[in-house]
Amino acid sequence: MKFEEALDFLYGFKDFEKEVRPYRQSLFSFRNFLKYLGNPHEKIGTPIVVAGTKGKGSVATMLSYIIRESVGLYMSPHIMDVRERIQFENRHISGEDFAHLMDTIKPIVTNRRTVFELLTTMAFMYFANKSTKYSVLEVGLGGRLDATNVVDAKIAVITNIDYDHTHILGRSLFQIAREKAGIIKQGAYVIYGAQKPEVREVIEHVAKLKGANPIELSTAGIKKVELTLQGTYFQLDGEDYFVPLLGGHQVLNAMLAIKAAQMLGIPKEQIKAGIECVKLRGRVEILQHAPWYIVDGAHNTCSIKALMDTINRIIPYKRLFLIFSVMRDKDVDGIAAILAPHVYYAYWVPIDHPRAMSPAKVAKIFTARGVTGEQTELVTAIGKLNRLVDATDLVLVTGSFYLVGEFLKLYEHRG
Repeated sequence: MKFEEALDFLYGFKDFEKEVRPYRQSLFSFRNFLKYLGNPHEKIGTPIVVAGTKGKGSVATMLSYIIRESVGLYMSPHIMDVRERIQFENRHISGEDFAHLMDTIKPIVTNRRTVFELLTTMAFMYFANKSTKYSVLEVGLGGRLDATNVVDAKIAVITNIDYDHTHILGRSLFQIAREKAGIIKQGAYVIYGAQKPEVREVIEHVAKLKGANPIELSTAGIKKVELTLQGTYFQLDGEDYFVPLLGGHQVLNAMLAIKAAQMLGIPKEQIKAGIECVKLRGRVEILQHAPWYIVDGAHNTCSIKALMDTINRIIPYKRLFLIFSVMRDKDVDGIAAILAPHVYYAYWVPIDHPRAMSPAKVAKIFTARGVTGEQTELVTAIGKLNRLVDATDLVLVTGSFYLVGEFLKLYEHRG
């Protein structure tokens, strides 16, 4: 099987990342499937699972770069290539290895499996084949019933929890937190930062039930935060750090990754060196200056707020042109309320995703917030902006990682 054939086979299965309505998950069935493959999830290196609403991809990636050697990283969603999701020593799985794993799975897979389950299975098999010492797993959705939760993780990291995927995880923070705290295993360590009181209570309650060890991190040890166009400098518990990702929120993510690394016994200098080398696309990513082009996959109110806080602190722009698309299950009015005061003109574009809100509905919500703009195709918006913007302007592409991926493909192959 070739890589392209493996992709065709993979996407012939149910893809809940593109599902509009709530769905039921079952780890019992998935565990039985893994048995037929020799339980690869039990043969991977020490698993560290990362859940949360905002920042889990950043934390997982930071931790992978810190560990550096003999480490597997599984994350989602991908931005441009599905192979981004499965990495060994911070390099994407090859097309050949991807196809080989699919060849192995194909004879026993049934229509009951999902795209995410198959990718998770492939990650387990790949990490087992590579004899990883550590395996960093980013939860896909929620935690309790996520396919990654079949592993017995002795370290769980929970990033900021807020409202997101409410049609699946629940309408209250209590319900959402309960789902995400489902990654906590018997006797494990659970690392988390500042949370809303009701969220913290859930984490502590689940930890107590599981005989786990909750480790709540305080921001009191964070000093001297300096945001620059190259990245973020900060001091944590008296030690100086630099992370080449933009925004004060990345300091909080780094704090979680650093603590997890310390729990693994990784030396201080290796932690610092790893943090300094992190590469992660679609997170306040500056593509060019004069005019500024920035892409960010922010898709909920807390991440949009962090994005705009960062931009307004470090980017000297006069007019902000927005290219925007979003999934229909998001708090679009809340997002519009944050963006509206900063937007000079907006382009509401369609993307190839069944959960995407129509540009007409997005336009109606933004217009009610006082934003001027138009509905158009992404390629058309790019063409208009190329002729319209000057050196002092900012073009911001945000609202969805899927939009960021589509934009980057056009941007990087432009003539």
